[in-house]
Amino acid sequence: MIRPSGACPGPSREGGRAPRGHGRPNEGTGRRQPTSQAAPAQTAAQSFTLTVSAATCATAAATITGTDGANVLVGTPGDDVIFARGGNDVVDGRGGNDLICGGAGSDTLTGGTGNDRVEGGDGNDARAGGDGDDTLFGDAGNDVLSGGPGANANDGGPGSDVCTNPAAGPGCNP
Repeated sequence: MIRPSGACPGPSREGGRAPRGHGRPNEGTGRRQPTSQAAPAQTAAQSFTLTVSAATCATAAATITGTDGANVLVGTPGDDVIFARGGNDVVDGRGGNDLICGGAGSDTLTGGTGNDRVEGGDGNDARAGGDGDDTLFGDAGNDVLSGGPGANANDGGPGSDVCTNPAAGPGCNP
């Protein structure tokens, strides 16, 4: 038994020992009965943002790679990551959802069928998306970007760039 003062009685006229352990007395037996008390139900909620981004020329590993000279590179019917590198290159992604990366030089880059991402590089480049929903980036130089059929996005970048289908976009001149 615990007194209102918080002290535990010792052997005294109250008869009995000081309580030990947890629980409450079991009336009449002198034994302690363990008890438990459930915590109130709690619900935890956490908010977060997950950003998923497509591969870019800065992050992807190449499946087809050119040289620093002039190259003609042709993709496969599947998804390709094509790095043209230096020189005045011609690239045709063909089928699949391709990532085509130009390089230094004046390149002609075509995505082909599929939803392609075509990034230029330095130089005066021509980029065509082909069929599908394509994203074209001009980068440095005076570029021509043509999305082709589909829902496309053009970003001319620095330089004096001409964009068609759609004609509007960052860095695109009318």
